[in-house]
Amino acid sequence: MTSLLLWKEQLKTFYNRFSYVIQPIIRFCFALCVFLSLNANIGYMAKLKNPLVILLVCLISALLPYGAIVFLSGCLMMAHIYAVSLEMALIALVLILLVIILYYGFKPETVCSLYLLPWLLYSASPMPFRCW
Repeated sequence: MTSLLLWKEQLKTFYNRFSYVIQPIIRFCFALCVFLSLNANIGYMAKLKNPLVILLVCLISALLPYGAIVFLSGCLMMAHIYAVSLEMALIALVLILLVIILYYGFKPETVCSLYLLPWLLYSASPMPFRCW
C-alpha cells in the first residue's frame, strides 16, 4: 500500500513539473480521436478527410481550451453535413444550437463530457460519468 502512495506522489511531482507539456499532448490526443472518428463516421467532404488537415487542426486545438475544441469539432461536423446538402446542414445546425443552449444553460463547467459524447455514444459506454 505504501508503494502505491509513493508512486502516487511521484506521479504528482512529475505532473507538476511537466504539466505545461502534458496538457497540450492530452488535448492533442483527444482532438485526434474526435476528429478521426468524425471523419470515419460522417466523412463526406474529401478535403477534410485529408490526414494533413486533421493533424493541422489537432495541432491548433492542442493550444486551445476544451470549449474551442468542441467548437472546432462542431464546425468540422457541419462542413461534412454541408457536403451532403444545405438543407440537412441547416437542420443539423438548428438542432446543435438547441442542444448547446440547453446544455450550457445548466452545466457550463462540464465541457469535457460534451467533448467526449460522440465517442461514448459510438463505443456504447455507460453515460453516467464525470470528467476530471
